[in-house]
Amino acid sequence: EGIATVVCLYRPGTVVLGGSVAKVFALIAPAIEATVQPTAEWHAPFELKASSLDDFGGAIGAAVLALGSR
Repeated sequence: EGIATVVCLYRPGTVVLGGSVAKVFALIAPAIEATVQPTAEWHAPFELKASSLDDFGGAIGAAVLALGSR
């Protein structure tokens, strides 16, 4: 339900799941899509993806933000 709320509030084009969730993405994606489906009239279509950065996605994102702010 948390992803459904975020999608309704921010209307992202893509939702990327990382870390340990990305490792089991194929197992949980259908449940996530089924949970978000009833809210489809309140948000734009979006793509649900698994991160390919594994557990380092957060660290890489933080480094990019830090380097970009110079």
